[in-house]
Amino acid sequence: MNQRSTRSLTPEEKEAEKVRLQGLVNNFAKKAVRGCPCVYFKEGTATRFETQYRIDKSLEYLILVNPQEPGVTEVTCPIAAIQDIYSMAEDGTSCFPPEVVTALGAEDRERLLMIVFSDADGKLFRFCLVEETTESRDTFLECMRILCIYAQSNPGER
Repeated sequence: MNQRSTRSLTPEEKEAEKVRLQGLVNNFAKKAVRGCPCVYFKEGTATRFETQYRIDKSLEYLILVNPQEPGVTEVTCPIAAIQDIYSMAEDGTSCFPPEVVTALGAEDRERLLMIVFSDADGKLFRFCLVEETTESRDTFLECMRILCIYAQSNPGER
C-alpha cells in the first residue's frame, strides 16, 4: 500500500496534482483535436479499421473518423453522454463483444478500450478502439474521465 493512500494530500501536493492533470488534459486535447491514430472495430463485426479519433475544438464530442473518407464521421459521441470506458487491462474480457476479443492479437488486448454512451433518449451505444500504446491508453482513460466530469458539470457553458 503506498503512503499517499493512507493520508490526505497536502495543499502543495493537491496543487501539483492539479497542475499535472491540467497539463495532461491540455496536451491530450491539443493532439486529439488534430486526430490520434487508433484501430476501430465496427459494432457487430470483427472488422478492424485503421483510423483516427478526434475531439472537437469545444471539447464536446469524441469523433471516430471514417477510414475511407476522413471528412466523414463513423461515430459521434457526446463526451457528456459517456457512461463508462472499459479497458481490457482493467476490466478483463467479459465486458467486451466476443467477436472483438477473438479478433485481437495479444499485443492489442492491453490497448483495447470500449466507450459506452447514451443518446438523448437514453439508448446505449458502444464502440471499441485500440490505442497505439499502453501509455496513450492510460492517457486516454485519465483525460476522458476528466473531460466527462467537466462536460457533465458544465452543460452548455462553452
